[in-house]
Amino acid sequence: MSLDFGDLISRSERKRLVPISDTTVWRMEQRGEFPRRISISPGRVAWARSEIESWLAERRLLATDRNPLAARSGRTLAPA
Repeated sequence: MSLDFGDLISRSERKRLVPISDTTVWRMEQRGEFPRRISISPGRVAWARSEIESWLAERRLLATDRNPLAARSGRTLAPA
């Protein structure tokens, strides 16, 4: 996969898009449940925006699959 640096998002941007703790994200990465971070320099990591957006879209689909009423109302539920 060719990655454009414009496609990278910082930790603070990742937190804004996916408001879960750094520790939870790290654990999910280790289990293959969240896009892997990219080391861009010592002490600096980033994520591919496209991978985060795809992950969010999958989560929305899972939420609406579990709750068909959410699909009609436009709301989604957090996965259990």
